[in-house]
Amino acid sequence: MTPEAILADLLESGIVPSVTHDRSGIVVPAGALSPAQRSAVLTHKPDLIAYLLDLSRITQSLLAAAMRRCDQFNDNEKARQDMREQVLQTPAQLRQDLLVHFLDASLQGVAEATEGGPREVSWGESGFIWF
Repeated sequence: MTPEAILADLLESGIVPSVTHDRSGIVVPAGALSPAQRSAVLTHKPDLIAYLLDLSRITQSLLAAAMRRCDQFNDNEKARQDMREQVLQTPAQLRQDLLVHFLDASLQGVAEATEGGPREVSWGESGFIWF
């Protein structure tokens, strides 16, 4: 079972796991896991922790990119709150794609505003933008 599948199963059951501050454990409400879920979490704990941490990083970056887009359009506080809620409602497996979309749209605006028009931008293997 993959970390993605485990997380999807937990979320379907209304269980939202989080990682402990020392990044060594997973926190869920007491008694919420079925025996099969508990076994899956324990069996794949290191991979699930890594996946949850990566998803958290992506979500934080996505929220920041979404707020930058709101800034570009001078959105009011209501629109910004709606954007935050929509980002958080985006399924976990789609957040990276949405982040790329926001970054591409932001970069297109920046590139077109620079002297000489659009310029080429490449993505590094780490998922960060390299100019």
